[in-house]
Amino acid sequence: MTTDYFGLKSKIHEALPERLIEGHPTYANARSAFDEVAARYKRATAAFAKSNQIAAQLERSIERLRSEDWPEREEAESFARSMM
Repeated sequence: MTTDYFGLKSKIHEALPERLIEGHPTYANARSAFDEVAARYKRATAAFAKSNQIAAQLERSIERLRSEDWPEREEAESFARSMM
């Protein structure tokens, strides 16, 4: 059984391109690059979720402020329009 395993393993290694064999420098570099991309994707996804949360809070605040009657409202709205 053991010799069959090692025989099969050596045949697989012979058939595979070197860059796909674990331990080969190219494989290690590719794995490192993949891990870095995965980490960046995770951070970007978290940042995107946080920005969506902030945007939702701002939308709720805008609706609340529009529904309230406050004396400086017109002045604040004209200022906000001038900033756009």
